[in-house]
Amino acid sequence: LTASADGFNGPFSTLAELGVTTQANGTLSINDSTLNAALADNFDSVAGVFAQVGSIADSNISFEGATANTVVGSYAVSITQLATQGNLSGTAISDPGSSAVVLDGTNNSFALTVNGVASASISLTEGTYNSAEALAAEIQSRINGDAALSEAGINVSVAFNASFELQITSTSFGSESGVAINSNATTALGLAGAVATAGVDVAGTIGGVAATGNGQLLSAASGSDAEGVRLTISGGALGA
Repeated sequence: LTASADGFNGPFSTLAELGVTTQANGTLSINDSTLNAALADNFDSVAGVFAQVGSIADSNISFEGATANTVVGSYAVSITQLATQGNLSGTAISDPGSSAVVLDGTNNSFALTVNGVASASISLTEGTYNSAEALAAEIQSRINGDAALSEAGINVSVAFNASFELQITSTSFGSESGVAINSNATTALGLAGAVATAGVDVAGTIGGVAATGNGQLLSAASGSDAEGVRLTISGGALGA
């Protein structure tokens, strides 16, 4: 109530600077105009006086929180590995724009596992597909509409790359992210020789101590001064 907020370097660090002062009888008095002006001009800084906050210089890192175990201070962050998404890459097919892909009841079904959850048999709409984009959109729609995957909150993105290799990518990051074919009758899509690549978790240090990665979330080590700090690492270069 009377001291500055520990470790906070914003334009405000005390209640008095926000128009909240202690009276002789021990009650608090609020200067509405001072507080309202501070809220209008520096809302985040006002919040920092009342609550735990983290300020980060790198736009690729987001502060998610800390705990009562976190020692107030500044902590260097170094990233040694960015989180990736699991994906499945098929073999190249002919450009559907030049050689249309025809799907019928003999070649339009497959089943897969995404993030450890198995789908039911997925059937694509029968017909002639004259563009890679339309075919990818159909595949994505059918996979994301699978009941088991949908119930688990799992989604994928689907596209053909420049070599017309089908790419099915989990929207989740980390070691639990992956896509694998369970059964395949869609020979026209190049899935027979598809290669699966599992995702990896972010890795690095917080305050010079190895942190724990879970997807894109990096958590400071238990027992370190930074214990409780949680950061989302969304990209950027490796290193400090």
